[in-house]
Amino acid sequence: LWGRPWYTIRQACNIIEAIDNEKIKDGTETQINDYKGQAIAIRAMVHFDLVKYFGYSYAKDNGASLGVPIVDHVLKLDENPNRSTVAQCYEFITKKLETAIPLISTEKNNGRINRYAARALLARAYLYCGKNKEAFETAQELIEEIKNNGQYRLHTNSEYISSWDL
Repeated sequence: LWGRPWYTIRQACNIIEAIDNEKIKDGTETQINDYKGQAIAIRAMVHFDLVKYFGYSYAKDNGASLGVPIVDHVLKLDENPNRSTVAQCYEFITKKLETAIPLISTEKNNGRINRYAARALLARAYLYCGKNKEAFETAQELIEEIKNNGQYRLHTNSEYISSWDL
């Protein structure tokens, strides 16, 4: 519950740093931006999972209690970041998702995060930190866009069980 998420964060930070230092050159600018956006979104998602598990609910004290350390760069061997407050964690999560969303492709890419998934995660993060208006608006915009473009849809009640068949 602790080790694997931090491994994922470290790998995401490595990817972001490699892209920022122009060590990754295979691909178009759009593809590289997509990779970077995915890494930023995954890092935010893992912080979100960690703070939900190891911090108190935001509603308990408006995020004043301790959450988890915020790691936004590749840590040095002797670096040991302190725990941030739950509010600081949610601020980091929402800002990073807002940064990642324009970079990520809207293409359906099984096994990878796309812009729609990142926006859904942002709506959920807003909801968990009490930003209900932002959560509603983000979710509503996303639902309308997805409904209009037809890339995804909800299964009907009668389709649900058979949707799990491979």
